[in-house]
Amino acid sequence: MFEEIACINSVMEELDDEDFLFIRIGEDFEDLEIQGRYWDNPFNLDVVRTVEFSLPITEETTERTTERTTETEIENAI
Repeated sequence: MFEEIACINSVMEELDDEDFLFIRIGEDFEDLEIQGRYWDNPFNLDVVRTVEFSLPITEETTERTTERTTETEIENAI
């Protein structure tokens, strides 16, 4: 559909599988495409999915974080 994408696909079709690694991540969780088997993978390309959240920053949560950090520092020092 797009000229740039067609160009990339054309180049990948001409290469041996061992000469490239292409990872495309779509919008849906299962929309994942991996092409090629580049053996060296110098950039450590991989797909990692995480879920993160954070609490709103308030004076109370800052105090709790400080307390936890202090306890961790003590445990590490022992």
